[in-house]
Amino acid sequence: MEESCASYQCLHDDGISDENIDERLNEESNQFKSKKYGIFWAIAFILGENIGVGLIALPNAFKDQGYIGIATLPFFGFLAMYAALKLEDSYTITANQETIDDNERNQYGCIIKKAFGKHLQYLALSGGIAIFFSATLVCYGTIADLSSTRTSRTVSSPTFHSFAFSIGTFFFSYGATLSYPNIQHDMIQPSKFKLAVKIGAVGK
Repeated sequence: MEESCASYQCLHDDGISDENIDERLNEESNQFKSKKYGIFWAIAFILGENIGVGLIALPNAFKDQGYIGIATLPFFGFLAMYAALKLEDSYTITANQETIDDNERNQYGCIIKKAFGKHLQYLALSGGIAIFFSATLVCYGTIADLSSTRTSRTVSSPTFHSFAFSIGTFFFSYGATLSYPNIQHDMIQPSKFKLAVKIGAVGK
């Protein structure tokens, strides 16, 4: 397959207009285009990835932080949006340097491999595995505690220890950011991913 200039910036440098960029990016994968989706579904996936984790983790984080959590949540949301935009730039650079296979289901791994080499992609994979087991333990703990639930609970005041512990919980709740390159890759118009991220950040 002929190597193409798949980066938005590179296409701009070649004098190609915005209207033709998305068509140029998808011209090598027309056979997969029917399986791709628009910006509406991209926003839905962005919200679903984070809300699904947040519903489990965030209530306890708010309890541990108290009213400060009201300000902490949008702050971490901003950090997640910034990370998503940087991942979008990384995906664009990777697409510029080599043709990305439409059958590849781990675009984040491709970015890591291109940036740090072949062996570092396994370190990124280990992070995903760690998140999976962490979520499993959270679900197990929830089920185990169902028998001891009461109609009323005494909420303790936040401490330095609980505040620091909740920071990790907030990070965990936005851990789905690594799936964003896959969402962008599967869009009909990948150039609209930044808009999807910004709308998704407001929704979160």
